[in-house]
Amino acid sequence: MAWIPELITDGEVDALRIVAQRAWGEDTRYPLWRESSVHGGGQCYVTAVWLQTRLGGFVGKKDGHYVWLSPDERHVIDLTGDHCGSLIRTRNQGYKKVDTVENDRTRLFIKRANALFDNLRRDKV
Repeated sequence: MAWIPELITDGEVDALRIVAQRAWGEDTRYPLWRESSVHGGGQCYVTAVWLQTRLGGFVGKKDGHYVWLSPDERHVIDLTGDHCGSLIRTRNQGYKKVDTVENDRTRLFIKRANALFDNLRRDKV
């Protein structure tokens, strides 16, 4: 069965983006991006892995940038917006599925983001 992109509403994607932005920190940023003034810089991998844990699918990579890939690999959600902190939701344009590696940054980000996501209603985003 094919994945249906409309199953995830714009509001749900917005909620995921808000949570990701709140969960990003220097401790989850890729080391080469440390001290960057770009809020989402160096957060693409941890964010894509978190989306995979919430939505299924895969982590995709192209030109050193990571995104979430739908289970059919035809659609992309990129909450880091090519390292600039904006949202991209589109058809896959060349991202290839990659194996993920659990590390301290991903574990920390997933824990933090899930706690924030689970409390969204109480926080009244």
